Amino acid sequence: MKKFAIVGYGNIGKACAKRLKNLRDVELVGIFSRRDITSEFAPVYPQKSIFDFSLEVIICTGSANDVTELAKKLVCNFNTVDSFDTHAKMREYVEDMDRLAKEHGHLAIVGAGWDPGIFSLARALFFGVTGVDAQTFWGPGVSQGHSEAIRRIEGVEDAVQYTIPIDGAIERIRRGETGLSDRQKHRRVCFVALKRGANRDAVREKIVSMPNYFAPYDVEVNFVEKEELKAHAAMPHAGIIMGRDKEGQSNLELSLKLKSNPEFTSGVLVSYALAASKLDMTGAYTLPELPVSILLDDVMKFV
Repeated sequence: MKKFAIVGYGNIGKACAKRLKNLRDVELVGIFSRRDITSEFAPVYPQKSIFDFSLEVIICTGSANDVTELAKKLVCNFNTVDSFDTHAKMREYVEDMDRLAKEHGHLAIVGAGWDPGIFSLARALFFGVTGVDAQTFWGPGVSQGHSEAIRRIEGVEDAVQYTIPIDGAIERIRRGETGLSDRQKHRRVCFVALKRGANRDAVREKIVSMPNYFAPYDVEVNFVEKEELKAHAAMPHAGIIMGRDKEGQSNLELSLKLKSNPEFTSGVLVSYALAASKLDMTGAYTLPELPVSILLDDVMKFV
């Protein structure tokens, strides 16, 4: 019986818990959280008590602040899987996790979401086939990582952020244009509920100037009442990767349309957590570094 723990219990944590409870030969030992919560899927323990257990860990906390420091502590004691999603910091994060995982004899699978994650695999494949970097578009849809980054700002009660491709940008890439900047490809639309007494101008400035998340883009910030955010409860997302060979003779495209970003992300996390429990490896690995066959019982069924 494989034993798992979930650390963090937001939307992705809840989706992972539901998925694990529906699997055979898997025990969800507990949810480990800093908050006073309950779960219908497993007992809830204080986050710090996880070190009293022996299990595999799925980290479901936000990338903006929590994942990196928490994961570095956890990988010293457990095998871990996370969906860290800050592209600009991925190399540094993997190097730190790799060093710690090897020092303590554990395995860490990092960036196991849809991007980074499934789209990382596609970009690697497209580059290998076409020899040029693939272009990636995200949205339209709700970005969990960017929404969480806004919620971490002092004075913010709740927030939802939509990533939206710029009109016409995808067609420009299809026609063979290159070199479009982040700002030319996407815009970000935020709906933010403030705590009483919070300074709107200060919060807005912290959002639009946030490195990696918002600074490279045109950002629209809408301040709303918390009740109005219920209209944004659904968490759809979408994306497309496009690659062309150097002669422009062949085009490769992969598109993804998700009704629920957390549900899909939880599928990636749980699948790789199950795979990690079978591997006799140490160190930190991104999805392109691992063979797809580890997800499958019989790879020849798909050949």
